[in-house]
Amino acid sequence: MTTATPRGIQEISWTLKDGTVKSAYRVRITRKNFKGQRSRVFDNLNEAKEYLALSKTVQGKKLIYSIEQTEEEKYRSDKENRNDFSFEHFVKLYIRDYIDTKPRETELQKRNHASTVAFFNIILGTSILDRSLTYQEKVDMGVGNPEDPVYKYFGKYDIRKITPIDINNYIKSRKRLGLKPISIQREITQISNVFNKAKYFSELDSIVELRNPCREYDRDLLKNNSLKREGFISDQMLEKIFTAFKQYSNPELYEISNLSLLTSMRRSEVITLKKDQVKENYIQLIHTKSGKPRKVYLTKEAQEYIATLKPKNDKGNFFNYTIMGFDRIFHAQVKKHGFDLRFHDFRKTAISRTLSKANDNSLLVANILGFSSVRKFDELHVRTRLMSTDTQQGALRTFGHDNPDITNKHYFTPIMDDVNNIKRLNELKEKQQSNSISNEEKNELLTILLEFTA
Repeated sequence: MTTATPRGIQEISWTLKDGTVKSAYRVRITRKNFKGQRSRVFDNLNEAKEYLALSKTVQGKKLIYSIEQTEEEKYRSDKENRNDFSFEHFVKLYIRDYIDTKPRETELQKRNHASTVAFFNIILGTSILDRSLTYQEKVDMGVGNPEDPVYKYFGKYDIRKITPIDINNYIKSRKRLGLKPISIQREITQISNVFNKAKYFSELDSIVELRNPCREYDRDLLKNNSLKREGFISDQMLEKIFTAFKQYSNPELYEISNLSLLTSMRRSEVITLKKDQVKENYIQLIHTKSGKPRKVYLTKEAQEYIATLKPKNDKGNFFNYTIMGFDRIFHAQVKKHGFDLRFHDFRKTAISRTLSKANDNSLLVANILGFSSVRKFDELHVRTRLMSTDTQQGALRTFGHDNPDITNKHYFTPIMDDVNNIKRLNELKEKQQSNSISNEEKNELLTILLEFTA
């Protein structure tokens, strides 16, 4: 005869995968003044009865509270000990789940992966001021002068304790090494990415509710007060550069550079170019910086030059260089000849040349008028034309920028010889800038500009 369970205890059972029936006893406590666990499961009925009896006396409840508190503290301690909260640990998890999972089939994909991992290695190995150490802790550590600052690798910091001040100190450390603000900003972006994903690596509240300190650092630390580097290569300088490149033992140095100048394609897009990507009047790019396929429309000069190139292997590649291999040779030759040159300058020069010749050239117009948004001017005053490098819309698509403001900010250097010869245009421009222009003069200015860009 089975013994009935006391009130407050419920017998539960379930069947395991192997068919075995498992039984246990659940204690439910509903008294309002009880502060322990209100529902607990025991394998033994006597243990369940003892817990229920203790819950009804003052001393019994104290015993339950102390035991449960100790168990909870031990559980939390064990759980934390099983986790590594260093920033380095979360970087490894981030790379594992978000970087290593990306395809690494093409040369560009392999380079992007290597570049991202290299970024994180630099970040983890950067020493920044350790603000957490007290004077006594420095004494205990044997620091020569406890008043002196102590530095620690950023990767060793507890991710839960990194604050905007630590991000500021990271920036200061990198600036002391001579890095430019834009380079440091890229590193801060990578740090921020790890913080944004940290909640997916741990269920602890301290991680799930983690604040991203990269959103609150001092922006003034990364202000770029240096002059904008134009990056436009004059015809005279191009002649010197290409003369030097043609003398190099591998003709691909010149061929890759010249093709970028003729098409405005990025370095990785040129180096990985295959014959089957070249169509009658455009190149179909699949693997681009943005990840979006796009067409590069070809001028007659570009078409004629590409026709002189021959595939170097069965896959149809025009060039044997890898991206990183070309980088090493390019930088070595630039340094050897003393050129102030970056490969991206070929692309910037190509864009400026094309846009300065383009119809509906709202980039040039906006520069003259001082419009803050090229896109808005484009919407209001310029008609959409056919896709061709002879029109701005075609040029923007070819360059891989849907937003004309991006091209204007980063690439466009107006070639304004013709504009400077129009005296009336300059007079009206000055009035526009000083807000002393009349409505009639505004109409006159707009008419002249639209005629100039037609």
